[in-house]
Amino acid sequence: MYASKMWDWFATIGLTREQAYEIFDFDALIDHGTVRAKKGRVPPNSEQMRTYRPTLIKNVEKLKPKLIIPIGNLAIRQVLDQNVLLEDVIGKEIKTKPFGILDNEATIIPLPHPSGVSLWLNSAYNKKLLEQALVLTKQTLNSL
Repeated sequence: MYASKMWDWFATIGLTREQAYEIFDFDALIDHGTVRAKKGRVPPNSEQMRTYRPTLIKNVEKLKPKLIIPIGNLAIRQVLDQNVLLEDVIGKEIKTKPFGILDNEATIIPLPHPSGVSLWLNSAYNKKLLEQALVLTKQTLNSL
């Protein structure tokens, strides 16, 4: 269900679902689905993320992407290798070494998680940050 919200976001910058699948390689913080909860899904725990992290890093290392779009706070913290607040990174373009250890620098444009569980997107200010992030995504894709 929340994936449809993400496709709606991409549509605002003229990117269809099919184009997104052609352009992006999608990966997750863990290699298997999470458990369903009353509201959405239970996020992966620290041990699950720690276990899958080497595989995730290896995937990114192999692809050497110029652009990484981590979606949601957990993914953002993993890719940036630091604890951050969404309002401090959404709407910004961050040039850094993914996971704090890879040799290649990439442009990181974080997006909030599209699930309705988070109330973060209920704020008008935060919605503006999301719009800025999407515009940056379009500009970066156009420059690659």
